[in-house]
Amino acid sequence: MRLPSTPPELRVKSSIPHVEPDFKAARRTFETLDTLTHRRRQLTYQPGNGSERITAVEKWGADLYGDPCAGCGFNWSLTPEEAIRIVTGLPARYRELLDGYTGHERHPELAWNPAAYISHVVDNLRHWAEGLAGARLSEATDILGYDPDLLAQARHYNDIAPAAALWSLERAVSAWSASVTAALRHGVVLRHDARGPQRAQDVARNNAHDGYHHAWDIERILDFAGPAIFSPGAS
Repeated sequence: MRLPSTPPELRVKSSIPHVEPDFKAARRTFETLDTLTHRRRQLTYQPGNGSERITAVEKWGADLYGDPCAGCGFNWSLTPEEAIRIVTGLPARYRELLDGYTGHERHPELAWNPAAYISHVVDNLRHWAEGLAGARLSEATDILGYDPDLLAQARHYNDIAPAAALWSLERAVSAWSASVTAALRHGVVLRHDARGPQRAQDVARNNAHDGYHHAWDIERILDFAGPAIFSPGAS
């Protein structure tokens, strides 16, 4: 049943101006789950004079994976120089892991094969090396995140030849090492859209963990596949 509206002559105009609720004038923080990437993102409501905004703060590093990492055992207290050594050792490490395998083996719990994980590491190193270089060379300190799963789909990671992925990795590692070393020397700090300030040493540790962790993922895949039986062209 629709109720009759109040006649105009009986309506009372309020002299009280409209005031937005201030939610006790406090920042409110809560978590949500990204349905595509399954990464937990922390949302912060920041009230203000007409400039209310919700910003996403993505968990990263030890806060996300644990210290040491609950999966791969990575120790987050290592120095930036140790992180660089881990990254520069990735091409040899991945080649060693793939010796005797095709690089296209699969694990039922993982969406990517070894070649795909290597390709992801390549793109991640390039992304951060470029960001650090932009900040150092032109003071462009803002850096945006990206969705690794969407990039994997666009680049068809699982179809990339392992030999090609390793070729790309060697070049990405070389550029990354030079960029991070220079960024550390100049004290570069990036402003990430979802993680906040990212110092050069934070980038070094994060990227080292990414490569180290995915070596563990590859190990899991190859353990599931069984003993090596081939001698791949990648090796």
